[in-house]
Amino acid sequence: MKYQLTYITDQVHPVEVPGKILEAKDPEQRRLAYPIKHTFGGLYQTILFDASQKEVKELEKKLTQDEVIFRHLIVK
Repeated sequence: MKYQLTYITDQVHPVEVPGKILEAKDPEQRRLAYPIKHTFGGLYQTILFDASQKEVKELEKKLTQDEVIFRHLIVK
């Protein structure tokens, strides 16, 4: 199944995505709507990938535990 992962960091931080990567956009610097961890700007990274639901759940756990990533969102 196809998924899109978007995450925000304050530095370039590659993420190991399970399955096959279909498209990876370059990190984009943006101003945040509100400060996160006392930071007003962040790098947005978007990755389109194909993986199973089980693999996506494992990725969700890893992203939640990663302290470098401010926020993340995975959608179908």
